[in-house]
Amino acid sequence: MKKILIGSGVALFPLLTLAAGLTDLADKVSELFNKALPLLISFAVIYFAWQVIQYTIAGDEGKKENAKMGILWGIVGLFVIVSVWGLVGFLGDTLDIEAGGGISLPELPQGE
Repeated sequence: MKKILIGSGVALFPLLTLAAGLTDLADKVSELFNKALPLLISFAVIYFAWQVIQYTIAGDEGKKENAKMGILWGIVGLFVIVSVWGLVGFLGDTLDIEAGGGISLPELPQGE
């Protein structure tokens, strides 16, 4: 485990020393998250709907129990996704951060 942590630290050190590289990385992660969120919500809704259909057409009690658990986990998944989305929005509003705005990191003073 130590070797993995040290190797990761050494590999990421150049990225951490360049503020522009870190800003680019943060922007890319933010862009990826913004694109993935609607996809995750869509998958959760489809999973929930599929489990409701499975419950409706299930013949025996074992299949109905499995579908009930699927429905429950679908609701939990949707709740978690939407809650995190709402929490991020609330924190953004509270801290006065614009949605979709770039991230500006402090820079080191330049020597003359």
